[in-house]
Amino acid sequence: MKACSGMNSRIFLFFLSLRIVSVSCFFLPAFIPFGSARAEGGGFEAAVVPSVDTFFHERWRFTITESMPRVSRTDRVVRGQTFIPYVLMKGYRRTDDGRIDLSYDIRVVKPDGAALLVRQNVPAVQSRIERDDLVLLSANNLRLAFQPRDAAGRYAVEITVRDAIGQTVASDRSFIELADEMSGTAPIDDLKDLGNWMQSYYEDPHPEQINSVFFKFVKLSEPQDDAGFITPITFFVELYKANRHLLPELAALYPDEGGKNRFYILHVLYLTGAITHEFEQSLDSSGKGVLEKLRGTRWPDPYDGIEQPFELDMLWSGFFATGSFRPIAVLVRQLEGVSDRGELEKFQQHPKRDEIDGAPAMRDVHYRAAKWSIGANAAHHRLVREYCRFLLAHGKLSAAAKQELSEALQPPKSELQSTDLQ
Repeated sequence: MKACSGMNSRIFLFFLSLRIVSVSCFFLPAFIPFGSARAEGGGFEAAVVPSVDTFFHERWRFTITESMPRVSRTDRVVRGQTFIPYVLMKGYRRTDDGRIDLSYDIRVVKPDGAALLVRQNVPAVQSRIERDDLVLLSANNLRLAFQPRDAAGRYAVEITVRDAIGQTVASDRSFIELADEMSGTAPIDDLKDLGNWMQSYYEDPHPEQINSVFFKFVKLSEPQDDAGFITPITFFVELYKANRHLLPELAALYPDEGGKNRFYILHVLYLTGAITHEFEQSLDSSGKGVLEKLRGTRWPDPYDGIEQPFELDMLWSGFFATGSFRPIAVLVRQLEGVSDRGELEKFQQHPKRDEIDGAPAMRDVHYRAAKWSIGANAAHHRLVREYCRFLLAHGKLSAAAKQELSEALQPPKSELQSTDLQ
């Protein structure tokens, strides 16, 4: 089982055959009621929640809320699929100066009762906090994946959490089934159904549906310009990056698919870095031509600076695929373009537009589009609002940008003003 820490070191641990993919590291307090767990003394409680939602820790860290960020509990996975047993705690004790010291042991037990994985003394939370009535998410949560030699069946995930300050112990157990295979689909008949599925996926991930929905997306897609193609394919690229166990299956489907499906599959495999030497050698001349063109094309990267307005849509695709905080942070950063407000009109009215710098006008376009899209999506997606509120409170934004963000979180206007540079 392989483990890597999310901080400065990388740890590799092999115990039997279950693999620790990595360790996510965050100290995350929240004002939330505690779910089912059992305590062995002192009111100290712990819970373990297995989930395929590998971005839950971001929702916990970057939201300011009185209610618990929603995590979808997972009860079934396949080999190679990443899941995280999130460890939560409450009822701990603090020292007089506010320090707490929590650690835990974790065991994954095979269907026959033998231990598949044991990890001891995992640091959970070891720091100072201001209150003792907060529920805490462990700073270290293992990312696990069953391996090919692991037998199918029902596995137990057991934790024992120790409060060194309160001298108490709490434990909990959850179960997860390892299945030989999983498949699923979603009721998608048209583009409206597809859009609804895409915009709600991050709230309740179902990786077993991804391949099926991907091919429905390809079937429903019409030839579009580059911007119209890049935005939706980005959504699926981000899904496959977060669910890499699906990529070998997608590659295996390639030879039996038609030209349109092959075109889309090649884009996903290339953009997720999943093209193997063997796969490339198996391509016909048409497939090799598509791959060569992809390698010769600079794919837009909105995290490396926004150059075109459609890159804002790429950020929204990334958010809806994962619920990640990062795309929202980049979108909000575009509000710094308020300093260029009005440059678009100046550019449009200038008699010699070919002779002047259009960059200020483009920054104005990005600012307007970002502000409108943040407002429109915040009105329908609570997580967008919560991330934005976090950025208002803790983000490194100018006063002007924070004012724009505050305005964006008000009821949005019905239409975005024209941002055409023509």
